[in-house]
Amino acid sequence: TGDTKPENYIVDRNFVTAALSRYANETLKSSEYYTAMYETEMLYVDHENHRVLVRNKRTREEEYISYDLLVGADGIRSTVREALVKKHYDFELSVGDIFNSFKAVHIARPDALSHESMSLLPNCFPCCNGIVLPETGDLVNISIGANHNDFDTNVADELKSDDPAVVCAYLKKNFKAFTLTEEGYMDFATQWVNQRWNRTGMVHCNRYSSAECKIVLMGDA
Repeated sequence: TGDTKPENYIVDRNFVTAALSRYANETLKSSEYYTAMYETEMLYVDHENHRVLVRNKRTREEEYISYDLLVGADGIRSTVREALVKKHYDFELSVGDIFNSFKAVHIARPDALSHESMSLLPNCFPCCNGIVLPETGDLVNISIGANHNDFDTNVADELKSDDPAVVCAYLKKNFKAFTLTEEGYMDFATQWVNQRWNRTGMVHCNRYSSAECKIVLMGDA
């Protein structure tokens, strides 16, 4: 009211999900109606019998789990969405791409960055753009990428290196958006080389639920 400015706070959606997960684990861990199954992958949805086949990534054991309602939010390669393709002849979907390759790192927030605002990094490297999102614990999530048609010829070879020392040296010389500590540069570089280049796709469906399958598609699904 009056001259009071609205409070703004931007946070990466993954950390919203993480916060909800922590809340569920802390408040429902003793409930007979809640079971957390991290490090588990879903292999198949048996939509006729309303159950899913899952595999524990550590033990490699597989089991069927029955469901009353299955909520799919597992991205462009959604196993849940496949059930609707098999069940409904009129189900349609389109798969697209943002035509960018990118990597993301999580580092301690430099003093130059706000802990409550998003920051843009246009042309932070040749043919590369970046975005910075605040995280919990006074960290920031930095994503930097380039268009596919620029990647092979215009993105610096140092950024494609598997050697953290090479990436670190390149960062110190060419990254001008803000300054990091010596440990910060190496942390950035180590995370950078320890991951593959990511690509993001988008899916559009003509329906997002099925009463027969007891399935709802939400989020990235």
